Amino acid sequence: MSSAAARAAFDNQSRTTPIPVRAWRVIVVIFQIVTIRLGAILVMPWMSRPRRNRMITRFAGRMLRGLNVQVRIRGTPPSARGPIVFVANHVSWLDPHLLNLVSGARFIAKEEVARYPLFGTLVRQFGAIFIRRGSIRDAYRVKCEAAATLSNGEHVALFPEGTTSTGTRINYFYPALFQAAVDSGATVQPVAIRWHHADGRLNLDAGFIDDMTIVDSIVLMLKHRVLHAEVTLCEPIEAAGASRRDLAHRTRAAIAKKLELDSLAPRPRRMPWEDYTSDRPRSSESPPSRTAVSAS
Repeated sequence: MSSAAARAAFDNQSRTTPIPVRAWRVIVVIFQIVTIRLGAILVMPWMSRPRRNRMITRFAGRMLRGLNVQVRIRGTPPSARGPIVFVANHVSWLDPHLLNLVSGARFIAKEEVARYPLFGTLVRQFGAIFIRRGSIRDAYRVKCEAAATLSNGEHVALFPEGTTSTGTRINYFYPALFQAAVDSGATVQPVAIRWHHADGRLNLDAGFIDDMTIVDSIVLMLKHRVLHAEVTLCEPIEAAGASRRDLAHRTRAAIAKKLELDSLAPRPRRMPWEDYTSDRPRSSESPPSRTAVSAS
């Protein structure tokens, strides 16, 4: 058997989860979603931030176990002292759950996420900072809110590619929101996320791409006996004395090195919010075709 045929056979075997097992995992996932949604509505509003973070971490772990995701965390989690911006490459809608295992951070998410069925309520109660795509003023507002959050000692997490990928490459990192780290003097913690098979090869089924819905993704994931995710904490980068563009470049290079991917990516056409350089936002707005940040 050729190597290509062997890989194809391995992939097919990994997708042969028995139907009863898939059904049980669907029940577990639905139960977890309903439970945490009730908790988010009835309990979370009166919780302190530390207790809320612990609850979010438990929920993330249960969701991942429900989909039979085996997570390996590599590297040393940063000290809780001082503000930290967690920055990761983006492959799956489950990536925020992976980051929740190590960060306890408020995510910067595109505005559309707040309207997702079920998940929208959860993300709102988890304290996400929503950004309106194409708005210079809103990008400026989000940058200021993130900087204030960091200055208060909380952590922030973002996916600066602005979109997801199959994991075979890392897209351009938009630097605008790195300004929050510069303004607050935070530490930037690069996080490399890799979804793979048991034999180490990339699992392309984990990618949340194109017109795929969350339901489509869950159905595809449930076909796998086991999903493997690796979360690698790279060396932290201090924002003091750096520009946002330098931070974006260094963070992307660190993640690409850990994932053994090309650290060079073509820069897309300029987004309007990439242009603000002072504390005063520009008065004109021009909507782009892609989002600048995402946490979905």
